[in-house]
Amino acid sequence: MDKEQLKARIAQLDRQIDAERLRVNSLTFATLSAGISGLVWDILVDDGQYARRGQDLVKIVDCNTLIVAAGVAESLYDSLSVGAAVQFRLFGDDRIFDGTITRLGGSGASSLYANLAVGPSAQHLQRFDVTVTVPDLAAEPDLSCAIGRTGRVIFTGGPIAQFRRFITRYGL
Repeated sequence: MDKEQLKARIAQLDRQIDAERLRVNSLTFATLSAGISGLVWDILVDDGQYARRGQDLVKIVDCNTLIVAAGVAESLYDSLSVGAAVQFRLFGDDRIFDGTITRLGGSGASSLYANLAVGPSAQHLQRFDVTVTVPDLAAEPDLSCAIGRTGRVIFTGGPIAQFRRFITRYGL
């Protein structure tokens, strides 16, 4: 091979190397799209880490379906039923929102929290679990993604409500 052929061969190999670099670099990133709109809550992989097909990469919180998890005493839990109306008020906020009991989980219901953004405390798991949907929370611009906020659930059918009805009935 003469000098010109070697230069041409080197130039061709340099082009092939550049093309291969581009191809390999294109495999190191990908554009992701989620089936829901929401808030990125947790990133499950680190920069430069390899990911497998089907592996969870991020956790996204769907703020369109906010729920409230309440821990209650057994005596109140036994009087509740799925579908019952409740009210909810955030601590530090005067607004009261209507809600509905959607699940009664019993005590120690930690598995119910597996896919939620915020898990239960040990104290919460010692009580009886009640899940409430409060649709109007998501409609409030300042509360549209109020994850981790705390408040008070008012069970309109519980023992205190019965006491209030008794007092109201007799004008006390």
